[in-house]
Amino acid sequence: LHEAMQRTTAMVVAAALPRIKEVQAQMALPPRSCFQFFGLDFLVDARMTPWLLEVNATPSMKVEHEVPATRRLIHDEKAPVMRDLVAMMEVGPDRFRDPPTSEYKSLAFMAGELQ
Repeated sequence: LHEAMQRTTAMVVAAALPRIKEVQAQMALPPRSCFQFFGLDFLVDARMTPWLLEVNATPSMKVEHEVPATRRLIHDEKAPVMRDLVAMMEVGPDRFRDPPTSEYKSLAFMAGELQ
């Protein structure tokens, strides 16, 4: 299941990457100065086959639900995503030094399949 979702995600990123690079060039932003966070919604059928439903350009990271157990489940799924996002952005004292003191990697490089 996880591998199938990863393949689909890699294909979505590969399809979007040329347009993302085009927009970045139009905005004249330096490399690694911004990022785009996407949300992919999957439906998993009875055979454990994931189906991509939609790609969200502005996914909600809110944790809200009227049922406490569901709210906790949402939190437990979203919190690691946010931790990973912050780690990938290398947010910390060195992140904003000029020039940066650490090596940054592009999304395509990190995905592996795209380069």
